[in-house]
Amino acid sequence: MTKPRLSELIAVLDVNEALALGAAMVAANVPVEEYQHEIMEGLQAIGEKYEHGECFIADLMVSGMLAHELFDLKKSDDLPHLGSIIGRVVIGTICDDIHDIGKNLVADALRFRCIEVIDLGVDVSVDRFVEAAVRYQPDVLAVSTLIDGQFGHIRELVARLKASDAPEDMRIVVGGAAADPRFVSIPGVACITNNYQIGMSCIVELIAERGKGRTEGGGSLASGGLGQEPGADDGSERQ
Repeated sequence: MTKPRLSELIAVLDVNEALALGAAMVAANVPVEEYQHEIMEGLQAIGEKYEHGECFIADLMVSGMLAHELFDLKKSDDLPHLGSIIGRVVIGTICDDIHDIGKNLVADALRFRCIEVIDLGVDVSVDRFVEAAVRYQPDVLAVSTLIDGQFGHIRELVARLKASDAPEDMRIVVGGAAADPRFVSIPGVACITNNYQIGMSCIVELIAERGKGRTEGGGSLASGGLGQEPGADDGSERQ
């Protein structure tokens, strides 16, 4: 009988077996890309089940915590063979929103892709996002929200960034359960998504695009971003 893949164990929330298989994959030096893909594919499956009414919000939370533990099995400090840092992302959950599971998963996944992550934590004010964008000069500012009413703050953030000393070619990405691109559109934001895989792919592609633009000496790209900053309330800042 064929043994289940890691993504399949995550999809059925078999926590103990998933962690055991994750540890075995790490011990066997499974390529980082393959390991990450299995985790994200499992999360995608859980997300689809939720959308079809086949599981509950509590199941999404369990899958998020499981994925975080799986990423922790393979710390970014253990991955020097991946090569040099290819970009920098500032990420955080905006004003009054204290949800961090999705944000943490994206941050973990980005680090696996040799991207430096400055995590500002949760309940991050517009002022703190702007200060971090100016201080860290990131390629991408990533803003997370699970609350519909936060888009006014995000629009304010976009306007404030344009008037600040943040990089002109920095891109803004907005993610989270409330970031449904079918219903939300914000001028100046490069990507809005409530899908982990799409958000990850978007950030990686935007970093590559920015790097290519600089290499070719092209003009500035449209601004956009997700955020995180130093001195975060949840202690998650990394420099």
